[in-house]
Amino acid sequence: MSELRALRRLLVLVILLWAAGCGTYSSEERQFPGLPEVTRPSQEKRLPEWIGKDRKEVVKKLGEPTLAVPMESNGGEELYFSHEGHKYYFETNDKRDVKTAVQLN
Repeated sequence: MSELRALRRLLVLVILLWAAGCGTYSSEERQFPGLPEVTRPSQEKRLPEWIGKDRKEVVKKLGEPTLAVPMESNGGEELYFSHEGHKYYFETNDKRDVKTAVQLN
């Protein structure tokens, strides 16, 4: 009988530890290598000074993008940069001019 109680207690302990681990895990904390981070609007800072500038000017200032994704919808690109501890997101149009510029952190 005491073995049964000990087994039940062990099972309860395992379940509690598993539940505690699941409770602390959050998909927002997960990061996938090679993919851009998701931010909330409160974490974003718009950068109007970049709007209309050529992609080459952005690369000259921030270096090569860490990720460049072609946009089939308009022929432009989504560009992700990491520079001096900050992360940036830019969208260009088909003429390679910046139409969206955001600092992500």
